Amino acid sequence: MIRTLLIISMCWLSSKCLAQVSSITVTGSWNPSAAGLITEAGLNYSSYLTSSPNQSLVSLVSVKSNWEVKVEQQNNNWTSDLQLWIRRTGDGTTLGGIGTISGTPTYTLLTSMPTTLFAGTGPDRNDIPIEYQVRGLSVLTPVASYSATIVFTLMEF
Repeated sequence: MIRTLLIISMCWLSSKCLAQVSSITVTGSWNPSAAGLITEAGLNYSSYLTSSPNQSLVSLVSVKSNWEVKVEQQNNNWTSDLQLWIRRTGDGTTLGGIGTISGTPTYTLLTSMPTTLFAGTGPDRNDIPIEYQVRGLSVLTPVASYSATIVFTLMEF
């Protein structure tokens, strides 16, 4: 029996501006397992594993009028057979409905290079839902526990 465990953890970075401190907070983690997904001899895994649509929630506090959130993958123990994808599944909430959020809610491949996940305008935005997907899982994937860290960075301008 092949057992594969993937642990994804989130961390956050904060940026500071003059007398006001802006921050990004990410809550939630995902620990999918491929154990038990194959129930019959000769079958392969489905093409991907997907988290719940609100597996993580991103909140931005005291941001300037224009901002973007970048993401990157830091591999702890990873194989090149697997790809980690991420997407925003909703807009979150704002106080008084002020501001906008943009960026297509399609999946983005995570790499070691920061890439923009979404951008927006306006002040605080809370509980922006995030979904994850692992692609490339196969019975040929070496048996191991794989883990990666996703770094979320708030950029203001």
